[in-house]
Amino acid sequence: MAYTLQVGRRVFNHRRLVVAKDIEDTIAALDSPERVLTQDRETKNRPVVFMFTGQGSQYVNMARELYEAESVFQQECDRCCELLQPYLGLDLRSLLYPKADLEQAAQQLQQTAIAQPAIFVIEYALAKLWMSWGIKPVAAIGHSIGEYVAATIAGVFSLEDALALVTARGQLMQQLPSGSMLAIPLSSAEIQPLLNENLSLAVINGISNCVVSGANEAITTLQDCLVTEGIDCRRLHTSHAFHSAMIEPILEPFRDRVSQVKLNPPQIPYISNVTGTWITAEDATNPDYWTTHLRQTVRFAEGLQELFKQPDKFVWTSHFINMDGWSVALVLSEFMQLYAAFCQNRKTTLTSGSAFKNYITWLQKQDFDEAETFWREKLKGLKAPTPLTNLYLNQSFNKEQKYDQQRRFLSETTTTALKSLARQHQLTLNTLIQATWALLLSRYTGQKK
Repeated sequence: MAYTLQVGRRVFNHRRLVVAKDIEDTIAALDSPERVLTQDRETKNRPVVFMFTGQGSQYVNMARELYEAESVFQQECDRCCELLQPYLGLDLRSLLYPKADLEQAAQQLQQTAIAQPAIFVIEYALAKLWMSWGIKPVAAIGHSIGEYVAATIAGVFSLEDALALVTARGQLMQQLPSGSMLAIPLSSAEIQPLLNENLSLAVINGISNCVVSGANEAITTLQDCLVTEGIDCRRLHTSHAFHSAMIEPILEPFRDRVSQVKLNPPQIPYISNVTGTWITAEDATNPDYWTTHLRQTVRFAEGLQELFKQPDKFVWTSHFINMDGWSVALVLSEFMQLYAAFCQNRKTTLTSGSAFKNYITWLQKQDFDEAETFWREKLKGLKAPTPLTNLYLNQSFNKEQKYDQQRRFLSETTTTALKSLARQHQLTLNTLIQATWALLLSRYTGQKK
């Protein structure tokens, strides 16, 4: 089985399987028709949609293993970085994959003028890698700056023009006064009454997942009001108020810059952030569209809904807000219900889940003293925390920083050892770190599971 999963398998029109824990259970399952799952369907190629994330997803060493191991990915990254060097005045690879001073590189990657080209380079190189493997997209969707990658893959921009525009876009934004963005688990209709001349609806990521953008003081006031009402919200790691009224001073200069490049009708269909539906040739080749794109609300949720109208497509994203265990379990449960129905050629209707704010309300009513007592009992007799000798904390760390602003780095020696171990066992680094975390939890709790 492991060999089959490793090298691939043929797809047949008829499949039958059972799930069992051992030989005896397998025999019992084969004698129980209700435990035998059968599927009959016509074999066909599955269409693939490429999705590109937006700003806030960048970090030091992102896709470094691909850069080191995949020649196509490395070649595309190198090509982009060399084309960008005259615009940026630096080699972007020195920030993406620094040999030293990771903290300084991380700080520079947070600057809008650097972040936008960096995200474009990684996403474009990743798309080219997939395509080199024979996986061609039938469509694409991008989130804010991600739409520029989608448009480049679709042939609207040449690579050279796309890099020049993305750099100009980031540099113009960098010149603006700083601002903030706040992710809020409310619908766009619920958010509308909260908006004013200093606050704009920047992104609609889902039915109850929006982002408001605006001046720092206005965002702080809004956040305080929402927290008072028991609505959980999070400030995003951005330096400016994207897709808000604060962007308007650079709209005309950016339009002039877009007017200088050749815009082509898309050769691959992709979803527009501005309209939330398929891009038209008229919009893609109009500088006014790209100017509006800079300021207008990102209608990402509508775009996903449009994609889902097509059969046999599944798109997963957790953009900006990291989903916790509650959210992931809910989404996976619903997905497995849908998938089971799909495999059995039947329709199903999902029951509407409770809103995230209800979960937060429930969480706030829990007895945390009881939880603390539980863990104190579990950790009784432990004289010191389990030492993590391979981790070190950056010297500039400030104990007053919030938890989500702390950074810890593995030493170069440890990283090399981990990569070697991962390759030896054909694992990703993420899987290895998750396994390490599981072992630590097991040690602390005394539970094997």
